[in-house]
Amino acid sequence: MNFNFIKEIINRCIEIIAHPKEEWKKIKDEDLSIFHLFRDFLLPLIAISVVTSMIGESLRMSEVGFDSQVLLIEGMREFLSLTISFTISILIVNELIKTYGGVKNINIAANLVIFSSVPIILVSILLGLSSSLYIFGLFSLFVFYILFHGTPVMLDLPEERQSNFSILSAMTILIIYLLVSFIISTAFKTFY
Repeated sequence: MNFNFIKEIINRCIEIIAHPKEEWKKIKDEDLSIFHLFRDFLLPLIAISVVTSMIGESLRMSEVGFDSQVLLIEGMREFLSLTISFTISILIVNELIKTYGGVKNINIAANLVIFSSVPIILVSILLGLSSSLYIFGLFSLFVFYILFHGTPVMLDLPEERQSNFSILSAMTILIIYLLVSFIISTAFKTFY
């Protein structure tokens, strides 16, 4: 089995964080559809986050007793939180594109949301292992920087509106992620 796709995902994550301006140009040239983004990039990262949250939960349960049902619930909670929040964010950012003078394009909105959300996903992976790593949650704010560099490359918006679009979109992504995570976590607490 060929696992080169894992290396490509890791390289993309590193490059979008370390060199966002250059990486956005590559992303634009690839012209990835929302289907390919989910299948080839987002879902593998979400799977890693699900596994780390299940590992973290099993470590926490080692003190009180192992329960496989709790592990499955934790994995489902993590999967739903990430998938639902990014899907809603894509739909809203697509509408924001039109609001700021661009042409709605779900694929471009998906590229902006998913690649800008790499810091959120990485934080989710870390926090899944141990909630004591919460200080790394501040890294999620890097979404602003990545999106700021992606907007002028991916969208043909008037220059004076690009920074406002970037800020509002990044805030939308973060707020929706936090809100959806809170709602789903609260709902899933009834299963524990």
